[in-house]
Amino acid sequence: MDKVYRKRQLAFSIVLLLGELTGIRSVIYMLTFIGNYKDLSDASAFEMGASVGLNYMLFSVLITISFILSIRAKAAVKHMEYLSRNIDMVIAVIITSSSSVAVLIVMMLGYARYMGDMDMLARIYESEEVKLLISNPQEFYIYMIAVAIILPLAIKSIFDIINYFRTRKIED
Repeated sequence: MDKVYRKRQLAFSIVLLLGELTGIRSVIYMLTFIGNYKDLSDASAFEMGASVGLNYMLFSVLITISFILSIRAKAAVKHMEYLSRNIDMVIAVIITSSSSVAVLIVMMLGYARYMGDMDMLARIYESEEVKLLISNPQEFYIYMIAVAIILPLAIKSIFDIINYFRTRKIED
């Protein structure tokens, strides 16, 4: 395999792994925020809400970049692996985008609590989006499915990174 394609595969693996780590971090913060909402201090609620939003966006961006890098490193993997990982990434990005309202609500709740804006909190609680999310709680958890879809690719990326550096030492 050409060195250029091996380096492209390495770049893909690193970006995908970073994307998965931000996704896992976002899910952990979201579950902590939702589960401990009443017990959190206002500053902690703001920090967790902001972290959920930031890591959510980073996950989306890094998985999109991984998709582009995957296309660039096509020759480095077998055809079926190439197709399956690209399909997984596209599905994950689509699922991630469908849960953006839930992530936005979490961010707004954290911000409103931190600012002590009771009017904003009341408007959030009375909004149609929150009523929809309360009646359909799976919207909060659908983002976790996207993170879980990428998890096998991230595990394989760890092995790809290890193999890259191990074979590089042998070649040198």
